[in-house]
Amino acid sequence: MQVQVSINKMNSGRLQVFVKRIGPSVSTGPVVTYREEADARKVLATFGFSQEIIDGRLEMLLTDFGPNESLPFPEADIPVGVLHSHGFLAI
Repeated sequence: MQVQVSINKMNSGRLQVFVKRIGPSVSTGPVVTYREEADARKVLATFGFSQEIIDGRLEMLLTDFGPNESLPFPEADIPVGVLHSHGFLAI
């Protein structure tokens, strides 16, 4: 499924990963919150993003972005089963 993945940092320091189906009819998508950066990294790697992309995006997010600012990843084709197995059930 073609999706747009983005991530943001909450005031608490937790990271939220958002997944939105690409298409005109979907305005929001499911969100999963992670206490540990390592957990968010694992999910992003499972989604097929390279370590280089993950490292670059998280470094930018953690140093240059304030709380609740969202940073997108490149559009990705992620199987529905992979999304569901990581808690993104409403997609």
